[in-house]
Amino acid sequence: MTGILLLSAAGLAAGLFLPELTEAICSIKFRRKNRELTPDTRFSCWPVRLLLAILNAAGWGFFMYAAGSAAQICLSCLIWYVSILIGAVDARVRLVPNELLLILAAAGIVQRLVLAGWEGLVSSAIFMVVLMVFFVSAAKLIGGLWCVGAGDVKLAGALGLVLGYPVILAGVLVMAVSMVLFCGVGLLTKKLSRTAMIPLAPFLSLGMLAGLVWICLS
Repeated sequence: MTGILLLSAAGLAAGLFLPELTEAICSIKFRRKNRELTPDTRFSCWPVRLLLAILNAAGWGFFMYAAGSAAQICLSCLIWYVSILIGAVDARVRLVPNELLLILAAAGIVQRLVLAGWEGLVSSAIFMVVLMVFFVSAAKLIGGLWCVGAGDVKLAGALGLVLGYPVILAGVLVMAVSMVLFCGVGLLTKKLSRTAMIPLAPFLSLGMLAGLVWICLS
């Protein structure tokens, strides 16, 4: 119990700094493109800050309780945190940083080797390719990669690589349901239009979080 409380507290503290980390990453990306990042206090207000902190604390505490080894705890906490961060950055500036994707991919490879060996890693690699092909095909059907984004395609691949089969099915389901609910509520409340472009990474990240929980429970 002490370990769970300590890791949850660490997760809470790390989560409280997610808005600052998000803003720093966005600023660096914009400076590289000689663009100026427009201030937006919605992503640093206390309700959002507390929501991110509680979400991160809940995940880290859960992994301390349910994960089978120290390696799995560390890897799951890292993937959890980076997934939330990717979702926050994409929601802020419609961008999925390649550096964070590389961290996800590296952690996912190690996790698959720890949990399922080389056979599990090969299976995950296959589903990585399948999801990327699916997203590229969907993008072409709805009007081009600009509708989905290359970052979204790569994040979908990371989702398949990290989760593997059959957990990837739960991840994709959670992603799809959360996106449909968000769009449905937005249309009903007239906060979204039928032609609105929404960031996909937050929903892919939710699928990643759900998959990580399933892995620890299975």
